Amino acid sequence: MFYLIDKLRAAKDQPMMLERLELFGEGQPYMIMPGADFEAKEYRQPMALFDGYDVPSLTFLTLRGVQLDWTRTNFSNLTHFDIRRFPTECSPTVFKFREVLANCPNLEGLVVEAAAPIPAQNQDELDATAAPITLPRLDRLTIADLVPSAATQLWSQFHAPNVKQLTLLNLYTDDYSDFIEQMIGCMPNVRLLTWYSVELPNTDRTRNLMIKWFKAMPKLRYMRLSGLDRVTIDFFLLDEAVAGGSLPFPITGKHEPKPVLPNLLAIEWENMEVEDITYFVRRCKQLGVPLRRLYTYPRNWNKLEDDEDVPELLEEAKGIMGFAPMDASQTIEEEAALADGEFKLPERGASEDHMFNVPDRGEQDYAMDEDDEDEEDEDEEEVEMEDA
Repeated sequence: MFYLIDKLRAAKDQPMMLERLELFGEGQPYMIMPGADFEAKEYRQPMALFDGYDVPSLTFLTLRGVQLDWTRTNFSNLTHFDIRRFPTECSPTVFKFREVLANCPNLEGLVVEAAAPIPAQNQDELDATAAPITLPRLDRLTIADLVPSAATQLWSQFHAPNVKQLTLLNLYTDDYSDFIEQMIGCMPNVRLLTWYSVELPNTDRTRNLMIKWFKAMPKLRYMRLSGLDRVTIDFFLLDEAVAGGSLPFPITGKHEPKPVLPNLLAIEWENMEVEDITYFVRRCKQLGVPLRRLYTYPRNWNKLEDDEDVPELLEEAKGIMGFAPMDASQTIEEEAALADGEFKLPERGASEDHMFNVPDRGEQDYAMDEDDEDEEDEDEEEVEMEDA
């Protein structure tokens, strides 16, 4: 990796039309990176990418665990900025991070995973970084593997009101409710939420925060979920009519639920208990907002074949289960959720491209018996033809 960065540095005076660069270092984010004891002397100090030269054609950049001299590394035209798994001492300072954002007004995708910028060190630096950088074109944001203080500090550095796809990943073992509170009202355009292994404390404060957060994202229509327990699932299934303290049964005598996700079309799920996802489907029905589709992935479904709770899930989610595409293509519901203009969904069942059917054991035996009978009939026909 250091050899490659050195070659990029040496090429700084050559005309470049490089548009996309992805550099992946090895190791965990908090391991000591090669330094003064590295064999090659010229690599003892971190180097600036392209030796500090700004490559205007470069628009897509991913850096994973790559030691750089951030003070002399410059970017000005990125549309995608992805930094992952940097040791604290190798991350950019908050000033450098803000500089990159400010110099890239066309940024559309931002990923920060275990690579929190080094925070301000005194009050003067705090004051200098108080005003967030506006990112008007950012529509894909991923925040992952950050401690709560780093997540809140990161969020305070930019303003991205047009984010459509929000991914929160591996935020657990601590209380992230302040981070959720900080995001309330900041992203009214979110259509797709990916929530992987994010845990929140089961408190009245958290429930009220989640209600406010979801209400501030009225366009949320599609979710990808993984690693959720029953407590976390309930945050997505809150009934505002009850959680808000109003009477569950108004004067009409009939409960009128107010789900926090009234426009949810579909979810993709994996790495969850089958009984919990069954509960999710059932609870959506009880809230008056049944899912249009329930997607999973073949790799996940194959692991669940012998789960004793599968029959109940098949019954509860009958007619809506499907496999999500494994490539970059979208489900019809995801496409509808991300569409800006009017998008008319086909009638449920009109498109079965991603549907799957898992018959129960009796149906499987019956189908196999039919196949055997068909094969026997074909064999008999062949024998008769030979006799003729």
